[in-house]
Amino acid sequence: MSRFYLPKSSFAPYLVTLFMTIQLSACVTEDFFTAITPEVDSGTNPVIGGSAVISGIGTGSIVEDVDPDGDNLLEVSGKLDISDDDAGEAAFIAKKIIGNYGDLDIDSDGNWDYAADNDQTVIQELDANATLTDTLTVSTVDGTTSTVAITIIGVIDSAGGSNSAAVISGADNSSVTEDVDPDNDNLLETNGKLNIIDSDAGEAAFIATTINGNYGGLAIDAAGNWTYAAGNNQTVIQNLNAGAVLSDKLTVSSLDGTTHLVTITIMGVDEPNNPAVITGADSGSVTEDIDPDSDNLLEINGKLNITDSDAGEAAFIAATVNGNYGSLVINAAGNWTYAASNNQSAIQNLNTGASLSDYLTVSSLDGTSHSVSIAIFGADETNTTADISLSWVAPVEREDNAIISLSEIAGYKIYYGSTQGQYPESIAVNDGSAVDYTFQNFAAGTYYFVVTTIDTAGRESDYSTVVAFTI
Repeated sequence: MSRFYLPKSSFAPYLVTLFMTIQLSACVTEDFFTAITPEVDSGTNPVIGGSAVISGIGTGSIVEDVDPDGDNLLEVSGKLDISDDDAGEAAFIAKKIIGNYGDLDIDSDGNWDYAADNDQTVIQELDANATLTDTLTVSTVDGTTSTVAITIIGVIDSAGGSNSAAVISGADNSSVTEDVDPDNDNLLETNGKLNIIDSDAGEAAFIATTINGNYGGLAIDAAGNWTYAAGNNQTVIQNLNAGAVLSDKLTVSSLDGTTHLVTITIMGVDEPNNPAVITGADSGSVTEDIDPDSDNLLEINGKLNITDSDAGEAAFIAATVNGNYGSLVINAAGNWTYAASNNQSAIQNLNTGASLSDYLTVSSLDGTSHSVSIAIFGADETNTTADISLSWVAPVEREDNAIISLSEIAGYKIYYGSTQGQYPESIAVNDGSAVDYTFQNFAAGTYYFVVTTIDTAGRESDYSTVVAFTI
């Protein structure tokens, strides 16, 4: 156990001893006091969080000689999605992966592009509808692996260059509408049929495959029947307003390599807004002349929490909101700080027991508003100031009862404020051998103090037990 002394001042010439334990805990991924190694899954992932979960588009197909941009590469792209309970691990390792016939580039978000050289002999020798498969393994930052399988489909190569291109007609344009999902499978779906004629015998058919688009996929059979489906919950779709559209263009191929474009229009709708739900710290107080950092501002901070069932709207509008006596700054995550100038006449004329109220309205992205109320308490004017001294004894053991030596302690940090549980001010004591610190010229008021210990690796402990002092 380590000793912690209540503060002393010129008005309190004696010390009262408060026994408490200063417990240290790491502020990074490993608790260096507990020093417990978690169980692992497959040698890499802590069982606490488990492996990453990978979903999304993990297949694609390309067709021999179908090269719309003329770069001699057969190309397809897609996106894998990832979730991981372990903080900071929901990402892929961005790299180029070499396959048997082509290469796949993937970024940390899971967007991938595959390209194969069309001139490869093994591709050019494919018969119509014959296939090759290229399987490429991608990895997440925690070592979880998944595969992307690419099918390379052959076409009929005309002897002597006498091939006659197929003539393709039929339904090659269609549309889907955001949130219109009659079968409730969360897919926006449409279908159609393409027709084909070809003067070359045996070539009046399509290559049956699934084609990845920017927003969905199109499956086509040999007879030209096709079905398109896009996930309705994609943010880019859910953010469409009425009258706004997206276009998905997908290229199909006949047996002889004749290509044709199918265009799908995705139309947006205006959705009824579901208001955000806002909770958290929406009140606070400051006291006249209580200004520990001597910047002439009475300050307090807090955090609002937000949830919203509408995608992409669970955030606040970052702004500075002006009140009657001060201003409140809030960021998108809901962290706010209020400050009022201490020398305002309205504040300086307050007597003890009197108060002012400042109401400040913040807003979420969807326009939901919420009020933060700040009480400003008065104090009878006094010129009384005092010094406050804190004393402590360095901890001698860690949470797991292992010894911690003085040489492992880099220093201490003292946090304080005028409201218990809220400590906006801090002082660093960069001396591991220090056992006390004195604050000078504190104005009348009640102050709350907690201490943390910082080790030589820069890791900081939890707060000590709070102590209070009133001047």
